[in-house]
Amino acid sequence: MDVLSGVPDEIIKRAEVVLDAVSQNNCVERLCNENISAQDDEYKDAMEKLLTFDIDNGDLNLFFEEIFSSS
Repeated sequence: MDVLSGVPDEIIKRAEVVLDAVSQNNCVERLCNENISAQDDEYKDAMEKLLTFDIDNGDLNLFFEEIFSSS
């Protein structure tokens, strides 16, 4: 595969893995590292807050402050 100018090697390697899996009709394994895990935790926390929000009595401004202050 030709090297693409400015594209990090990690991206090229991941693209090769994805292309190989897709071409063989296999599932693409989810990439996991510290940044992705931390982002997943933030999404889970936001979703928990969303699910527990009282739409009838809750303060929407406070809700959004809490959601965006945790990121």
